[in-house]
Amino acid sequence: MKKLQILSCMALFALGGCNSGDANHLGNDVSNLGKDTTTAASNATVVAKVGSVLSMWQGVDMSGLHLTANGGTLTLGGHVPNSKERKEIVFVAKHVRGVTKVIDKLRISP
Repeated sequence: MKKLQILSCMALFALGGCNSGDANHLGNDVSNLGKDTTTAASNATVVAKVGSVLSMWQGVDMSGLHLTANGGTLTLGGHVPNSKERKEIVFVAKHVRGVTKVIDKLRISP
């Protein structure tokens, strides 16, 4: 929706239909969109790095894992078969470049 508003205002501005306040809001919206895009790309990069390392780590089953990132904070979720694998996953995640904090929400499957 925000993108549609930005595009609509840009079109109106080109035709002379936006005032200077609208133009200022447009500039702020574009700036925020750029920041949001950069943050999303950074989060995706952290998740991809951790996922890649874990997928190559012997003895780790990725099928039940859910990884999310917010800045350098990585949240591990899902199910693992035992506490040994849980510890390995947390250890590996903490040592991947770009990860500053790990939140362990892993559950051991019964």
